[in-house]
Amino acid sequence: MSKTKVLYILPWLRTGGSERYVANLCRNLDRERFETVVLYRGEWGPVGDELKAAGIRTVHNPMRVYRPDQLFGFYRLLRKEGIDIVHSLNYRPNFTDALLTKWAGRKFVSSRRNLRFWKGSDKLHWGEGLRNRRTDLVIANAERLKQSTIDFEKVPADKVLVIYNGVPLQQADAAKTSDGWKEVRTELDIPLGALVIGNMANLRPTKGQTYLLQAFQTVLRSSTRPVYLVITGQGPEEENLQKMIKELGLEQRAYLYKTSRDRFEVIRSFDIFVLSSLQEGFSNALVEAMVLGLPCVATDVGGNAEAVQHNITGLIVPPKESESLAQALLGLVDDPERRRIMGQTGEVRARQEFDLERMVQEHAQAYGRLIPEKRQDGP
Repeated sequence: MSKTKVLYILPWLRTGGSERYVANLCRNLDRERFETVVLYRGEWGPVGDELKAAGIRTVHNPMRVYRPDQLFGFYRLLRKEGIDIVHSLNYRPNFTDALLTKWAGRKFVSSRRNLRFWKGSDKLHWGEGLRNRRTDLVIANAERLKQSTIDFEKVPADKVLVIYNGVPLQQADAAKTSDGWKEVRTELDIPLGALVIGNMANLRPTKGQTYLLQAFQTVLRSSTRPVYLVITGQGPEEENLQKMIKELGLEQRAYLYKTSRDRFEVIRSFDIFVLSSLQEGFSNALVEAMVLGLPCVATDVGGNAEAVQHNITGLIVPPKESESLAQALLGLVDDPERRRIMGQTGEVRARQEFDLERMVQEHAQAYGRLIPEKRQDGP
């Protein structure tokens, strides 16, 4: 039986949640059943290198509306390559991918991986409505995003499917037995016995790291323990955050950490994981921290409260409230037994609910329902 050919569309191949999501699918979907291609519209980046190393084909096509040659090139690619499913991760109101896919007689899947923070409006863009009418399936990575898609975008509920992000457990387990976490602390000159609060996210205003720094100042003033804060990531807010660290007098205890190290080794160097986002979809870093046995503090946005069970595997706090965030962190900083229990409980939950293998299998089932004539027998 012939393979189902899936084409993924990404804005670019830089490092990010959507890019890693696609890379994980391409590497782990059964290659006896699926053939994958990644089309990227913008610049090359580290995820492109990963895809190339894994033997995944990539195609560059900007697909600008005012460039008929680029649009025709996309249409011709679908027809020539025999693509069955186009799975687009374009997040702005661009309808050309869906329109050209349907003209080519292919199935079109779109993703909802974040709430509508880019809109700046409470009205549905006409291009989104046009795109949604030509969409066969929407895959959301959290129930809250599914509900938003149904309520705001008026997409029928039977067209929206929730598939949570998955964590590569083998990679996480390798980090648990590695001494890499010690090397991270050595690089930052943090004592091995100190307590580290860690955040891993892009340095953007929507990640709320300014509120985290304010909360951490309160933690330092209120706790007698040697506590450090490590914010791992890159982005346009780096200069502002560095300036804020100095203004708050946190230079000796708070660090912005840019590294090419394995992300699991970095998270393993933390004792408490914190996500201070103002908007979110379903955070990869949050469930990765849970798999590594860390208690988590997260803001009540996106799918955070679906990952972290309040007072069971961690704590959920309102966004933009540095004092609430500080009190939640203090409650864990000063209670090692609570940290241990929450971390252990969260690890069990994450390994059961957010395994990469489960995520891949659920996508394979969804694609199989769209192209039933190519579906193969098996478990």
